[in-house]
Amino acid sequence: MEEVISHQLGMAMALCSLGAETISEHKALLAKCLDAGELIKAIRMFEDHAKRSEEIAEAEGLTVKAQEACETAGETFRLMRTDFFAAMGKDITHILAWMAMSSASGIAIWSTLEGAADSTGNLELENLANEALGFQKDLLEKSEKALHDLARASRLSGAVPF
Repeated sequence: MEEVISHQLGMAMALCSLGAETISEHKALLAKCLDAGELIKAIRMFEDHAKRSEEIAEAEGLTVKAQEACETAGETFRLMRTDFFAAMGKDITHILAWMAMSSASGIAIWSTLEGAADSTGNLELENLANEALGFQKDLLEKSEKALHDLARASRLSGAVPF
């Protein structure tokens, strides 16, 4: 179980870092369809979840393995994001689509950590996983709604925001 937890914590830390980075890089564009205050809150949540993941890894003696997983996953996720934007462009719909895909990945990672926490009785990890899972689901829902609203508005106005 330690292998699962260290690997998933590393992936979570990488995804949190990338999430905060993506929102920060595209905050002005995202603020056109998502609340600016919510974007700042999301960046802070990503940073908090990454920090708490590191603390849990340290408390469990999993720092080295979690950091290795974080570095590998971080490189992979950044390359995926770079390739995605290179192929699709960096307009608002593709940034939101990336955020939705990233949130779906986060849901999978945090669900795995929630199950691991449940099986080991690690309440700190369970609390973090529950909180992060809710955050990722909320972010996915907001991204989906913004994409829906953009597509609907473009149909009604004739403008194409894609």
